[in-house]
Amino acid sequence: VAFGAVLPSAGVYIYGINILLLEADRIHGIRANIAHAAHKEEDARMLVTNARESKMIREKLDGRFLTTDTFIELFSLFEQIGDVTGADVVVVSADEVENPGSAQGRGQQKSVGSVRIVVSLTGSFASVLEAIHALEFLPYAITLTSVDMLRSEKRWSARVILEANTI
Repeated sequence: VAFGAVLPSAGVYIYGINILLLEADRIHGIRANIAHAAHKEEDARMLVTNARESKMIREKLDGRFLTTDTFIELFSLFEQIGDVTGADVVVVSADEVENPGSAQGRGQQKSVGSVRIVVSLTGSFASVLEAIHALEFLPYAITLTSVDMLRSEKRWSARVILEANTI
């Protein structure tokens, strides 16, 4: 008789444990969904932040490339370098450089190219050297590809070849 009374109690007890386990699984699922939603929200916030930062970087980079408008500013800077350093600065040539890997024709709006600019400098050693140094720090994506300095009697001259990225 005692065994018969215990069996139904054990069944109720096991049934109760089973309900608790199911409830625990349900709660665990809810927590996982909440964590997933919070993670997605954080990802969305990070995407917005990255997009803002990327836009600022793109704007800064775009300002480093020469355009038709900034090309005129560059020539004005050459004149200013001459005025400040005391060197005679003459732009000998400016030619577009072919870039076989450019994005032109691939459906992109902006194509990066480059222009080769040859500049002649004359003056004292100090003024020519200072002018070369100033050319290195122009506010555009410019690379000095060649610098040749020569001395003739009391004057120095330099032939500087620059490559400037354009869009």
